[in-house]
Amino acid sequence: MPGNLEVPSASSESSFGPGLSFRTPEQAVPPKIPTDQNVASEGYAEWNVLSIIALAVSTLAIVLILGASSFEGMGYLLLLGFVLGLVGLIQASKRHQKGKGFAIAAMAIPVALLALVIAALSAWSGQA
Repeated sequence: MPGNLEVPSASSESSFGPGLSFRTPEQAVPPKIPTDQNVASEGYAEWNVLSIIALAVSTLAIVLILGASSFEGMGYLLLLGFVLGLVGLIQASKRHQKGKGFAIAAMAIPVALLALVIAALSAWSGQA
């Protein structure tokens, strides 16, 4: 009869094949949603925001140095980027977060700029 639809029983031998069973919507298993407790165990990691901010500050300092005619205050931005990168690297390592590379880059930018300034000053003083 077309009006009588029967739901197959959950037996080992069903119309879906051996070992397959039919689940009604009430019996369906909801998907697993990661929570804070299982973030590390499931392989999910969040980004360390301080590392991202540190890289943005260091990059902003470089952009301002390249476009500015005076360098007043730029050293403070580079120092801020280095310190934020250091703190972000420590946080990301302890909390098992993403962003360690950003923190390292934020610390490398001021160090590389300092090395360039020292090389330029030594070359300039050697010509005098």
